[in-house]
Parts: sequence; C-alpha cells; structure tokens
Amino acid sequence: MKFKLDRRSLIIVAAVVVVGFALLARGWGGAGGAQEQAQPLDAGAKQACDDFEAGRRDATSSASRLQLADKVALSIKDTENDAVADAAPALGRDTDDNRQWRVHADAFTKTCRLNGWTAR
Repeated sequence: MKFKLDRRSLIIVAAVVVVGFALLARGWGGAGGAQEQAQPLDAGAKQACDDFEAGRRDATSSASRLQLADKVALSIKDTENDAVADAAPALGRDTDDNRQWRVHADAFTKTCRLNGWTAR
C-alpha cells in the first residue's frame, strides 16, 4: 500500500504538528494543564492567607463565608502577588454550596502555599 500526501494534506499535517508543539510549550502537556508560577509573598498576600486560614474553620454559613471573603479582599488590596490576588475573588462565590466553596477554599490555600506561605 502506497501512502501519498498532496500539498494541501501536507500543510494541514504540518500545521497540526506546529500547534501541538506550541501547546506543549505553553504547558498544556501535563500537570493539570497549567503551570503555576510562584511570586514573592508580600505583606498583603501573607495577611490575606493568614486571615483566610484563621477564619476558614468558622466559615460554616453563607454569611460567614462572605464575611471571610470580604476580610481577605481587604487584605489583598495592596499586594503585588498576582497569583494570590487572582485566587481571592473565588472565595466570595458559591458560598451557599458547601462542596464548591471547599473547592475555592482549597484552591486559595494551595495558591498561598505555592507562593511560600506556611500556616502558623
């Protein structure tokens, strides 16, 4: 059996290979699809992480979770740590859904830890 590619097919195959390598180079090839970059944990980000950890156990109702999210938002306003600042707004979402809120809470804690924060 002979396999022959015409010019159009060859261009399409080449384009698919180039796109595949580009996606791999951007980090889509493993570890959950995204590579997180750690930044220095400045005072605002550290305070936000500390505030969240201190209030997480008591945040059992939608109202208390919103209050905690507001406290974290106040702490994060002066940070230059983009990762922690970007993770903080999710804490105010899905506060009435226990499972989803835990997902957001765990993601925020993970982001804090990836950026050098350790619990007291």
